[in-house]
Amino acid sequence: MLAQNTSRNDAMTEDATTKRRVPKGQCDQFFFEKEILSCSCCTSEDTHSVVLFYRYVSIEKEQLQELKENMEDMMNALDIRGKIRLSVEGINATASGRESSMKEFERRMKSMDGQFVNLDLSQVDFKSEHVKESHLLLGGGCKHIFENASVRIVDEVCPFEPSSKKSENASIESHLQQQQQQQQ
Repeated sequence: MLAQNTSRNDAMTEDATTKRRVPKGQCDQFFFEKEILSCSCCTSEDTHSVVLFYRYVSIEKEQLQELKENMEDMMNALDIRGKIRLSVEGINATASGRESSMKEFERRMKSMDGQFVNLDLSQVDFKSEHVKESHLLLGGGCKHIFENASVRIVDEVCPFEPSSKKSENASIESHLQQQQQQQQ
């Protein structure tokens, strides 16, 4: 079997909200792009899909950690892997797994009486795509697009400028403020 998801307690030994797998500005390699010699988590008759959605919705800061933990628990229970980003401004998610698990994931996320009701996702369009057989050739047979489940609390759901640009802008603003103070 492929590497199992770490438990929430193991992940909390490091600051899970700031830990990066790759340097800022670089993209993760999709799991199917990695060289996997064999896969025992997928059978040939399993149909997998990828789902993505986002929603701008006001979330109380105090609710973020509980939402994060509930999503991690659900993703682990359903063997769903992917990336979910939560912030006070909403949610952005891309996840993959067996098609039956993905349907249950969507049902639970949209439920108006479940643990994610405050996200109000009932009318959100979850975009779904079947994992294509061509991915299997690249990944040695595993239909999972992502290696693990990652739910993180972030400042912005969809950043509008690269992190490097933000720090560059902050440096410029700091320099301008220093010049203004010197002129006074």
